[in-house]
Amino acid sequence: LDDTAANLLEAFGSDISVLARLLPNLSVISPRLKKSASYNYSDGDQMNIQSVGFVLRRFVRVVSSTSTPLMLFLDDLQWCDYSSLTLIEGILADKEGGNC
Repeated sequence: LDDTAANLLEAFGSDISVLARLLPNLSVISPRLKKSASYNYSDGDQMNIQSVGFVLRRFVRVVSSTSTPLMLFLDDLQWCDYSSLTLIEGILADKEGGNC
């Protein structure tokens, strides 16, 4: 887990708080991977779907490899909206890396 945390910090740098905002339990891997206390997010401060997709694709590229693939369990996909399906498709179809 320490290697994964170091790889995430290297890949995201100061943007690690953006990833931690999307994945709140990320700090379980390492306390260094947490939301920045210096910036308070308000309800009106939302990320668009392209930003969310970009951050999640970067995350998948870092945490998955041919030796340690990432398995996604998608439950109740029939209730998924179009934006969520587009996001999932973007992650699964990423040609730059990631092994889901």
